[in-house]
Amino acid sequence: NCTWPLLWSASVPSNAPWLTISPMTGSIKGSGQSASFNVAANTPGLQTGIYTTQVTISATDSAGVTAQGSPQTFSVTLTVLPPPCTIVQAIASLTFNVAQGQTSSTAQNVSLSETGKCSRPITWSTTGDANSSAWLVLTPPSPDTGSGSTLSVNVNAASMVPGTSNGTITVSAFDRTGAAVLGTFTISVTINVTATVSGTVVACSGPTPPCSTPVPLPLASLTLLNGSGVTVATTTADSSGNYTFSGLAPGSYTVSISGTDSNNIHYSTTGIPLTVKANMPSFTLQVFPG
Repeated sequence: NCTWPLLWSASVPSNAPWLTISPMTGSIKGSGQSASFNVAANTPGLQTGIYTTQVTISATDSAGVTAQGSPQTFSVTLTVLPPPCTIVQAIASLTFNVAQGQTSSTAQNVSLSETGKCSRPITWSTTGDANSSAWLVLTPPSPDTGSGSTLSVNVNAASMVPGTSNGTITVSAFDRTGAAVLGTFTISVTINVTATVSGTVVACSGPTPPCSTPVPLPLASLTLLNGSGVTVATTTADSSGNYTFSGLAPGSYTVSISGTDSNNIHYSTTGIPLTVKANMPSFTLQVFPG
């Protein structure tokens, strides 16, 4: 016979900190009643393997007398499995800066690998989206047998006009059985296509304009300013008066030129308008005495 209520408590060995009992104590009010508790495992920090421990349940009645059959024990076994095969994302974005008409750039390599319990070899799938189909060049990675793979990314600006375009590469993988590997991810790709303006600086005699008797002005100094008046490039014409500005984003610019000819006549002209939409070869710039 019990002197009700019956008080019970649960205990877990100190060498099993991964096991949690809740609540740890309770009571049973009378005959025919029962009590329950939750058993949970905390797996963070645990290595792969099998863990076993025992839980002890002890009970006394309200008079402090040990209940018949107390204590009772039961075993708890926890099996920690290896993490599933998952792709390791190496990079989130790539940027290329290329000149208009350039058919290739310096390739950028993306390291691909996976972690967890994997059935190798791992086969990769790398695809570009519709926005990048005209300029993105992918060299498919070889299957990974355990040492990783490499995706080579390049661009082709042959059919592009100056400006910025964006695309996306989707990376996914499949194991030896054809099962999808977790962790499909995307890489954002930006291509900045720039223009080149080149031609000859010619010295014009007489007042501005028109330009009469134009003659190339060797070693003229040129300064290119953007629409805000900030200098974006400087260059010096060669001995034949030829100049080149490269790496230009589309937009409106002005050019300032100064130089001295073989007769020691000084030339200087500022604010020459230049609108860049594409490559501009053989673009003549006129400079007047001043």
